[in-house]
Amino acid sequence: MAFHNDRVLALDALASSGFIVPWEQRAALHFSLGIKKDEAGLISLGLWGRVFTHTGKDYLLAQGCNAIQRSGNTLSFDLKCYYSQDGAKWLDLQPLTDENYELCKSIEGCFRGDPSHVYPVIVKLPPEPPRNEEVERRDGEQPKVDLEDEEAEGNKKIQEEEEEEEAEQKDEVKIRENDEEDEDEGEGEQGEAALKEELTKTVEIGELDRLSALIRAVDHDCGVVPFGALILDAKKQLLKNSLFPGLRFPEKLDSYGHLFQGYQEASLLKDITGTF
Repeated sequence: MAFHNDRVLALDALASSGFIVPWEQRAALHFSLGIKKDEAGLISLGLWGRVFTHTGKDYLLAQGCNAIQRSGNTLSFDLKCYYSQDGAKWLDLQPLTDENYELCKSIEGCFRGDPSHVYPVIVKLPPEPPRNEEVERRDGEQPKVDLEDEEAEGNKKIQEEEEEEEAEQKDEVKIRENDEEDEDEGEGEQGEAALKEELTKTVEIGELDRLSALIRAVDHDCGVVPFGALILDAKKQLLKNSLFPGLRFPEKLDSYGHLFQGYQEASLLKDITGTF
């Protein structure tokens, strides 16, 4: 998240590593980001990054912030994210639900460069619990049945069983007249297909949802801010510290905190070695 005045300041720092933006897009960024910031009524808006795509129609991502509110040990962020493919026109990225965010994690491969592209995601459904009348009864007692009703019900079951046996005999005669091997293969394929449909479903995830998920994931793991760069005001909002002198020991991990994991309570020193 960018708090600096120059909205593309990071490009100068990353250019030596090969992370660059074409000059025509960079020239447009200086003006388009300022215009978008005023239109959206944001306190800050900066270039978040560039996402390479399979077709070469890369995405430029921007992120703006209105407020960071603290409630206990939790930070809530009023963020807005945008995307552009020319550096001039910025369009909104909608926030994701937690369910769709998890689905986006399962998508592999490059971005397509088409904002309308949809990815089919197969979701496994939990199996249905077995139906057991004894388990469903809370009291565990056998229901009281009238003797006459029980006798009538027994006679009815016997009659139904006899009718079923007659129907089964007729069906067996018909089956013998047909090709048994072909019949069994067809039924097996239909049974497997029906079982597969019952246990899974397909959910469509758009490319723009993947972009939102990417921003959320990277911010959570890599959104790092030096301690002291942000201060808490009387309204319990985190603001940029205009008097921040810099870090005394910039080489130490305990000088930085994960902004999206609590900031003061999420020092980099607590991270597991080798996670980044």
